[in-house]
Amino acid sequence: MICATLPFAGLCQRTVRAGGAVLALGGTGPAWGFTPSGATGAWPAVALIGIATAVVAGVWLRRVQGSVRQLQTQLQQARAEAHGLGDALDVWQWRTDAQHRLTHLRPPPGVPAVVWSSGQEPAPLLWQHFQVGDEHLQTLRTAAQNCAPLPLTPVWQTSPTGHKRQLLLRGSALLDTEGQFAGHLGTARDEAHAADAALSELLRDLPMPMLRVRPALAEQPVSLQESNPAVAAWLGLNEGQRNRL
Repeated sequence: MICATLPFAGLCQRTVRAGGAVLALGGTGPAWGFTPSGATGAWPAVALIGIATAVVAGVWLRRVQGSVRQLQTQLQQARAEAHGLGDALDVWQWRTDAQHRLTHLRPPPGVPAVVWSSGQEPAPLLWQHFQVGDEHLQTLRTAAQNCAPLPLTPVWQTSPTGHKRQLLLRGSALLDTEGQFAGHLGTARDEAHAADAALSELLRDLPMPMLRVRPALAEQPVSLQESNPAVAAWLGLNEGQRNRL
C-alpha cells in the first residue's frame, strides 16, 4: 500500500496509501517510505510450515536409517550362514565368471588349498582345471556356453604333486543384478564319497533288516558302520537305540 501526504492550502496534509509505499508531502518536501503489507500474519505461517517440514524430514530420515541398519544386520547374518554352510560341506566348491574361468576353488575340510591350487595365470577354464573325458566334454561345454545348469559330470582333478582324484561335478547358473549371466556356482564331490552316500540311501530304503560293517583295519576289529530302520523294527528298538548300535 502507498501512503502519500499532500499539503492542502498550506494548512493541512493529506496522506495517500497505495500498496506498501508511503508518500508524505509537507513543508520540507516529499518523503517516501515502504512498509510490508500483511507481514504480521505471513511470517508465523511460514515458520510453522518450516517447522512441520523439518519434523517430517527428521521422522523419515530416522525410518530410513532404521531400515538400513536392519538390512545390514540381515546381510551380515546371511554372510555368516553362507560361510558356516561352506565350512560344513564335504565337497569341492567352485565358481566361474561369465567367460567360464575358475575364479574360486575351495577344497573340502581337511584338504589344504595349496595342494590343489593350479597357480595358473590367467585363471583356467572350468574344464581345464577339472579334466573331462571326451564323451562328456562337449555336453559340459555346451551347457556352460548356453548359460544352463551343468549336469552331473564325471571329472578328475590332478594336483601339482601328480595325485589324481575322481570327482562328480555339477553347477547352477548365476545372474547379476541386471539379470545378465555372471558365471556358474557348483560343487565337485569325491566319487568314493558319492558312491558311499548312494549306498547309504539305498540301505535306508530297503524293507529288510540290513547291517553295514566296517572291515578290520590294522589293530581295529570289525565294527558296525550303519543299519537301516528295518533293523530297529526287527529288534524292537526305538530310533535312539538303533543309532547307538
